[in-house]
This record gives sequence, structure tokens and C-alpha cells, in this order.
Amino acid sequence: MPALDIAAFTAAIDEGAIPVDLRSPTHFAAAHVPCAVQLQFGWNDLGQRAHRFLPQNAAYVLIAETDGLGAEAEVMLGESGFRVRGYLRGGLKVWIDRGLSYRTTKTINVTQLQAKVAAGDQIHLLDVREEWEFDQGHIQGACLMPHSALWEKARELDPQEHWHIICSDGVRAGAAISMLERLGFRDCTLVLGGMDTWLDAGYAVTRAG
Repeated sequence: MPALDIAAFTAAIDEGAIPVDLRSPTHFAAAHVPCAVQLQFGWNDLGQRAHRFLPQNAAYVLIAETDGLGAEAEVMLGESGFRVRGYLRGGLKVWIDRGLSYRTTKTINVTQLQAKVAAGDQIHLLDVREEWEFDQGHIQGACLMPHSALWEKARELDPQEHWHIICSDGVRAGAAISMLERLGFRDCTLVLGGMDTWLDAGYAVTRAG
């Protein structure tokens, strides 16, 4: 499939294709196509992570850091059984240069989050790691919902609340927050650095048992 110009890319979205942003969660948070989901590109595990997160019965169009990565990702996801209709030629820069609308996502670092926790602020914190990771150590009061389950279970969360989303390093949290935004959650904050940085800083955690 050739690279898609803006007209072909937007037409595919209008026909139901889901845009997948392959950039990092930080770049996604700074600016992204409004209906995009985020799945950071990885040479070794892109297909595996896509299977854990993306519905396989949908069609997709891609947004990558470079056209070369877009072409590579198209092949990799196609070989993993996903229907990919192409990638946006020129990436997000072309989208923004055309004056098309884009969204941003709020972010917070672990130092700022810890200050809120220490101050007793009411925080709705969603931990999207796996249960075994959560049991080994999580922030007190966090709600567990693995990111692979969010497509089916997001309706259990209140979309009117302000959710802070955390994982181990930000990769899964970025994917999760993009999916929640696509489903209509309008007040989500990505926790940069995740639990790895929280633990490295020596902040308190709760453990199972």
C-alpha cells in the first residue's frame, strides 16, 4: 500500500479506519490526530503489543515519526494479521501544516504526582499494568485495569472524572490514555516515567498481602 496523502488518509478515517500513532507517548501527548490511538513503534514487539491492545476486526491507518518507519510498521502489522490501509505521508507535521485540528494530552511527572498524594488530594489513578505487577507495588488508592482490557472494560470507569493513567514506564499508559480519549474521556493525564521512576525515587507503594 503506498503512502497516503492527507485526502486519502482522512477518507480512510471517514470510512472507519482507526488511526494509530506510532510515536512515543510524550510526542503523542504534545499533539495528535483527535481520534488516534497511540502504540509506540518497536522493532521487536510491535505485532505482539498490537495483538494485546488493538481490535483485530478493524482497519487501520498509521502515523509514524518518519515515512520509513511507517512503511516498516505497515508490513509488520500486516504480517501480524492486521488490516492496514497505509500510513500518512509526512506524518503529523503535514497534518498540522495543513491547519487541521489536533489534540493534546495533559502530562504530570512522578514528583508532581507524589506531591498531590502527600497533600491528600483526591486523585483518580488508573494503573494499567498487569495484576502481578500491581501486586508487587502500586500507589495507594490506585485502580487496576490492564491496558489490554480497556476496550471492553472502560465503561466501568466514570468518563466525567479526571483520571491519571500510569504504567511501568509510560508506554502502556500512553496507549491506554489514547484509547480512553477515543471513547470519550475528556480529562485524562499521562504520568510520565511511570512506576519505574516512582520506585527509583523511593516513594511509598502498597503491596498485595
